[in-house]
Amino acid sequence: MLERRGLRPEAKPSTVLGDWLDDAACKGSESEIWFLEANHKAEDEWKIFAAKEICATCPVREPCLEHAIEYREWGIWGGTTDQERKRIRMHRRRYPGQGELAV
Repeated sequence: MLERRGLRPEAKPSTVLGDWLDDAACKGSESEIWFLEANHKAEDEWKIFAAKEICATCPVREPCLEHAIEYREWGIWGGTTDQERKRIRMHRRRYPGQGELAV
């Protein structure tokens, strides 16, 4: 899974991702639904919805999302797309301590 999540082989899961990865709902799932190119085809939109459905029930969605925001991951992480996380980062910079942006 680490290779599919785009981590460098020398990166250690416990230091980069934390222990929460073991409890992730996506563990062992196919990587094709998690990583779509920015210019993906419209018929591939179902993959985003499928990934978000898995994330919606994941017990570690929050740490996954925070990891993706901090490390600027690409793909679906914590139930969000790259663009959604970009908006979250912008919101946090503009309005520190003002609560979260709904995605």
